[in-house]
Amino acid sequence: MRGEDLETLSRELGVTAVTLSGWRDQFLDGGAANLKARGADVDNEETQRLKSLVADLSMSNELLREKIHRMEAGRSHDLWHANSRKDTRRIREELKKELSLLLSMVPAGGIEPTA
Repeated sequence: MRGEDLETLSRELGVTAVTLSGWRDQFLDGGAANLKARGADVDNEETQRLKSLVADLSMSNELLREKIHRMEAGRSHDLWHANSRKDTRRIREELKKELSLLLSMVPAGGIEPTA
C-alpha cells in the first residue's frame, strides 16, 4: 500500500478503503505486539542469567565463609594471632571482588521478582 492511493488500490482489489485501512492497522498492531513479546523474552533470558549468576556467587561466598569459620575454629590461640588477620583480609578482599562483580552485572533498575 506504500506509494499507492488507498482509493485506487481498493478499487483494484475490489474491497473498500475502510477494509484496507483496517487490514493495515491489524497488521501493524500484530507486528508491534510481536516485537513487544520478543523484548519480554530477551528480558526474561537476561533475568534468568543474572539470577543464575547470583546463585553461583552466593554459593561461592557461602563456601568462603564456611572456610573462614573452619580456619578460625581449627587454629590455636597463637596461630590465630599470627596468621588470621592476613587470611581474613585476603578472604574479605575475595568476597568484595565477587560482590563488586555481581553488582556490576545487575541492571540499573534491579532484578524484577518472578512469581
